[in-house]
Formats: sequence, C-alpha cells, structure tokens
Amino acid sequence: MYREPIEIPGHEIYPNIFRGKELLPRDNRLQIGILTGPSGAGKDRILTEMVESGYFKQLVTATTRRRRYKVLDLEPDLTEQMIAHTSSSEEYSDLLDYLEYKGKIETTEPKDAYVWMRWQKRDESTEKYHQNLIEEYGLVEHDFHFGNFYGLPKSSVIICQDLNCLPVIRTDFTGTQSLNRTIPQSEFRLINFAIIPDNWEQVEKSIIEREQNISERELQERLQRNIEEQKFYPETIHFYIKNTREEIDCCPGIKTTVKSLSYLTEDLLREQ
Repeated sequence: MYREPIEIPGHEIYPNIFRGKELLPRDNRLQIGILTGPSGAGKDRILTEMVESGYFKQLVTATTRRRRYKVLDLEPDLTEQMIAHTSSSEEYSDLLDYLEYKGKIETTEPKDAYVWMRWQKRDESTEKYHQNLIEEYGLVEHDFHFGNFYGLPKSSVIICQDLNCLPVIRTDFTGTQSLNRTIPQSEFRLINFAIIPDNWEQVEKSIIEREQNISERELQERLQRNIEEQKFYPETIHFYIKNTREEIDCCPGIKTTVKSLSYLTEDLLREQ
C-alpha cells in the first residue's frame, strides 16, 4: 500500500515542481512562503538547502511542543528519567544539548528550529496560559492543535522587509491552514508550498529513523493523518515540490528539486 507513487495534481512547470491552486497577483504585498508536507517528507532538508543558497530566509515560529530526540546510550531509562525531571523549557533544552554532547542522545531538530515557548505554570489555567503566551511572545497569529500551542512571533515577521529573498515558514499542514486563516492577506501574499515524497514508505522510513522510540500505533496514526490531509491540499497549495530519492540524469533528485525551486523563487521575487 505505502509503496505506490503519490499522485501530484497540476502540471509540471520546472523539473519536480508542479503548479497547484492559482496564485493571485502580488499587488505590492510582502510575500511569505509557507513550506508544508508530511512528517518525514524532507521539509528541513529542502529548507536548509534553500536558506544556504540565499533564496529562502526562515521565519521562526513558536511552539510549546518539546524538542524531539532519540536515545543512543545503553541506559535509556536513566536518560529518560533525567529528561522527565526538567522543570522548564530552558532547562529541558539545555539538558538535551548536554546529553547530545555526551553521546547519550541525538536531537532530531536544532535548538533554533522554533522559538520554544515556556511551559505552563501550576497556578495558571490553560486559557490564561495561552493568553499570556500571545502577549509574552508577541504572537501575530496562533493556534492550538495536537495538544500544543503554536504561533508566529512578531519579531520573526520583521525580516519580511528583506526583499532579496523569500521569507518562509516551515510547518505542518494544520499550521498552514491556520496561517492562511490568521495572517492578514491584505498585507501579505501567502505562497503555499507542499513537499511531496515518492511514496508513503519513504515517509514511514524517515519517521522511524528520526524517532526510534515511536510506537507502531503512533506511527500508523501519523501516517494515516498525513494521508487524509492530502485530500485538502488542492484548495490550499500553490506549488507542489517533489522530493524524490530517485536519481535524475545521474544526479541525486534533491539537487534537481532545489535547482528548480530556486528558479521558481527567482520568478516570485521578480513579481511586482
């Protein structure tokens, strides 16, 4: 089932780049790219390549979710116990860095992947906690999903003033839908990109490699959720990016994809 190729709607405009929903004229609005796709589809790899090439500049979003890691040492229970006893998001993140330095764990996302918001205080109701986060982190948009609170800090939006590259937010599809609802599109032109892997087996392998301690039930639930989300892509996604693991003309597929995405980004930046 998972080995079947994923069909991409729309027509190919560059190698591995397909046009989706119509993108309305810019009308002098500032542009923000939103990069989404299934867990394990390769969002981080493509984003890193585009940032290093100077075409993208990452807008860092905020989350209450904890940084992910996988245990490497021979005493996983002791390591997990140390992590569980951390009392703040700062202490948690610092401990992950220390344990990674000691070779006991491997963090699967860098410290600067998000603004890691503080945890809820004991005397703070959930509603009050979320209200406080909006004020403390200056969130211009926010949403609660999958048990965590997410938002876009105003400080991140400031880099939109750089017109020589495309500011981009990396998020899941639920986050993409929230950003499209809450960011004022009278001021910003949102461009939604979706990373599409070759097949779901590719996604499954990536998740297992990244999160070794994930249960089979959680893995299947995440895969099924990602599959269901694909049904709503046509009403949201402007450009589909095929992140193939296959070689193209004796070169890794990722090189062709990044090159094509660079051409597309140049086109978008030239629009006035």
